[in-house]
Amino acid sequence: MKREDKQKTAQALIRLYCRAKHQKQPLCGSCAELLRYVTARLNECRLPEESSTCFMCPDYCYRSDVRESIREVMRFSAPRSLIHHPILMIKHLRHLRKLHRHL
Repeated sequence: MKREDKQKTAQALIRLYCRAKHQKQPLCGSCAELLRYVTARLNECRLPEESSTCFMCPDYCYRSDVRESIREVMRFSAPRSLIHHPILMIKHLRHLRKLHRHL
C-alpha cells in the first residue's frame, strides 16, 4: 500500500471518528492535530513505501499518548468505514492479508 493511500485511509478514519464523537465538520482541534502527527510520521517513515502497516513495524515511532489515540480511532472507525469508505478499506484489508501471508 502506497504512502498516499495510507494517508488517505488515516484521514478517512479520523474524520469518521471526529464526526461521530465530536460532531465536528471537518475536524476538531485534537483530531486535526492527530491527523497532522500521523501524516508527519508517515512522511518520515524509514521503511520502504510498500512496507507493512504501522502496527506491524518493529520500530514504532508514535508517542505513547498518540498511539493510544490512534488505537481508539481505529477501533471505532474501522468497522464503520466499510460502509462509508469501502474502496479505501478494501485496499487496506487486501494489503493486510498480503502481509499476513508473508509472515
